[in-house]
Amino acid sequence: GWDNTSTYAGEVKNPGRNYPLALLATLPLVVLGYLLPVGAALAAGVDPAAWKTGGLPAIGTAVGGPWLGYGLALGGMGSMAGLFASLLLSYSRIPFVLARDGYLPAALARLHPTRGTPWVAIVLSAAAQECPHHRGRREQNADADHLTHHQRGGSPGAELPRWAFGRGCRS
Repeated sequence: GWDNTSTYAGEVKNPGRNYPLALLATLPLVVLGYLLPVGAALAAGVDPAAWKTGGLPAIGTAVGGPWLGYGLALGGMGSMAGLFASLLLSYSRIPFVLARDGYLPAALARLHPTRGTPWVAIVLSAAAQECPHHRGRREQNADADHLTHHQRGGSPGAELPRWAFGRGCRS
């Protein structure tokens, strides 16, 4: 994702100065975000086999109790919302520029009258990112399951019922 920033560099004030500053500020946080949980789990004697996709809430519960497991699950949800927003910012600028240059329909180049954002391209990109056929229904079920399995009292491998996600972008 570090390379996605180039698609909206024109909207950043002084990107030659601000991008390096942002990298200097965030890179240590990203490194700590990986090292602290691994170090805490290793220090607590958590089995390395527990480290799998979506396993951090269960590891947090084993290390610090249910409150830590719930906190990590909520943090994961916030992280996914931030990831969606940052990818939407980046990906929506591609159809906008292609429309502005005449390669896609001109409607995708429409800007919001007060905010100056390519709102049609943003809406289209958001819909495309959230279509179940782009990610696969099994991954969606697994993502949601890992965040809610403590509340349901089920095992981390149990899936939510298919009706929980509706029909999504398929007709």
